[in-house]
Amino acid sequence: MDKPELVRLATPDDIEPLFYHLMYQLQESNGLGIPPSPSKVLGYVKKCCMGDMAIAGLMESRTDGIVASIGIRAAEPWFSDQTILGQIWLFVVPHARSGRRLYEQLFQFAEWHRQDMSKRVGYAMVLENTVMSLSRLPAKTRLWRRYGTQTGAVFWSKGTDFEHQQDRHRPTGKNVHDDPGEPGGVQRLQRPHIERGQSGE
Repeated sequence: MDKPELVRLATPDDIEPLFYHLMYQLQESNGLGIPPSPSKVLGYVKKCCMGDMAIAGLMESRTDGIVASIGIRAAEPWFSDQTILGQIWLFVVPHARSGRRLYEQLFQFAEWHRQDMSKRVGYAMVLENTVMSLSRLPAKTRLWRRYGTQTGAVFWSKGTDFEHQQDRHRPTGKNVHDDPGEPGGVQRLQRPHIERGQSGE
């Protein structure tokens, strides 16, 4: 299987633009009520862009830069020594979500990577894709079933205030002095110092 032509592999030069793409997408779609950590996101972006047991596929437009992306990492499950692949993220910017074209390209990229890695390691690797959402879950699950077999479900134990977490963690338009580690703090993230030679989380 060939890599989809519209999806390219991320490189170290993509660390900064991919980081901003993911931070804004996390805030735009953070319906899980969990505040994103810029340092944690940056760590995973570095791993993907530098090929540190992970890769990322990017789709771009001339006017908007990155419009869709997927991150995939290799790891061992807790019960086995056999490495599997797992999706870290999959995002398409809001204005490009009509239809399935971009999603299909990202799914094909993931399958291309799975087949390529399977040849390298000598066995058919598993690619684990996880759908976590509190909105439109049936529709999103139907989309994913086109590209894999559903093997389980995710359940969260929640406190009585869980239903209000989405509002509490939604960006509030705070000023530029916000802590970038807190919700809304992405406004302050102005050209962070990103060392190309490091890939730690």
